[in-house]
Amino acid sequence: MTFFQGGSVPDLFSGTIDADTILGGDGNDTLAGGAQGDFIDGEAGDDYLYSASVSPPYTLPDRDGLWTAPMLDNGNEADTINGGDGSDHIFAGYGDSVDGGADGAYGDYLYISFLGAPSGVTADFSFTTISIGGGTITGIENISWVQGSNEADTITIGTPSFSGFSEYTAVLGMGGDDQLTAGYYTGTMDGGDGDDIVD
Repeated sequence: MTFFQGGSVPDLFSGTIDADTILGGDGNDTLAGGAQGDFIDGEAGDDYLYSASVSPPYTLPDRDGLWTAPMLDNGNEADTINGGDGSDHIFAGYGDSVDGGADGAYGDYLYISFLGAPSGVTADFSFTTISIGGGTITGIENISWVQGSNEADTITIGTPSFSGFSEYTAVLGMGGDDQLTAGYYTGTMDGGDGDDIVD
């Protein structure tokens, strides 16, 4: 188990194969938990927080529906990720607890994968707080990327915030017979394998 405390400058830190505690301090930090169930708190600054590994460069859907997917957490370790102050980008997996914290200028952004789920997931992001797989997701103003499980999922992309700073959400159903419902800022939806309903 590793304990990391960031300082007043931007920090770059990746955790170990054990359950780590990672605190960002001030600055716009990039923090990743690695394996096992980690505790990550970005504290102050506009941070990029990853429950597993830092993603390579990615792009969100454009008006032509083109994108490059981020690398997400496909596991089911129970991580806890707190954004703290600032406009944070949080990358989480199934069973993780996420709290965006204070909004910052643009709100907090969520990228999440449910591929680690043993059964179909029901996720309605129109609510300010939802519980999935034992984890709680709250304090998120912008849903940027949602990857479903390989089972039958019901995913609704509505956000409780209409700040105008949302990214064009990508929703991927993956396997299973999914029901996917778009939100105001949804950019692209792909049901994947199975007999899907996409609205």
